[in-house]
Amino acid sequence: MAQPQPRRRRITSAHVIALIALFVSLGGGAYAVTTAPKNSVNSKSVIDESLLGKDVKNGTLTGNDVNASTLGQVPTAKTLQGKVPGDFVRATDYRRANFSLFDNTNDALATRLVIDQPGGFLKVTAVCFLGGAGGNQLLGGIGITSSSNLWAVSSSAGASETRIGPGQVRTIAQVGLSSHSLQKNAYWSAHAGDLITGLAAVHINPSVDGSHECRFGYARFGI
Repeated sequence: MAQPQPRRRRITSAHVIALIALFVSLGGGAYAVTTAPKNSVNSKSVIDESLLGKDVKNGTLTGNDVNASTLGQVPTAKTLQGKVPGDFVRATDYRRANFSLFDNTNDALATRLVIDQPGGFLKVTAVCFLGGAGGNQLLGGIGITSSSNLWAVSSSAGASETRIGPGQVRTIAQVGLSSHSLQKNAYWSAHAGDLITGLAAVHINPSVDGSHECRFGYARFGI
């Protein structure tokens, strides 16, 4: 007796609708996993090199958003031109100043300004002083002193001096008496192995525009 053949079921429209619904639900689930919420992005949302700086809103990316361990080594900056940090002067080893002081009162008081204190034990002061009969003499100078004992100083305007006591002032640049005088000197000062060297300049202009002005230039390296 012949075996009955299995009955083939006819695909109906209900089958088709059910399959479509199944694929939509599966696709929707996958989409929800790989797509970030509205107005945000994640790593799967970004194609390599497709996100630019202009795409990031100011203030939305902070240091806390960056994993430092994933960053590579910063390449050598071109502006350093192969130099290492030791090739540069530290800020504490250099001082530069250009300024003016005025003394328009003919009395015993000078206008003073401390312009540098290298190492904490040396002090450099600029002085502008108007004096003389009728207030017709103007003096400008830069002096250096130390709170330490046995320090030394030398200027191109004078002889070197060593073993100077604490609190004693030595002048490294000074002009006066005549109008439009200018003096500029190289100098150095040393104490217990510490050495500074530089340039000091003074220019006085006693009568132009009615003011009595002392102009100064100062530069120092080392300590």
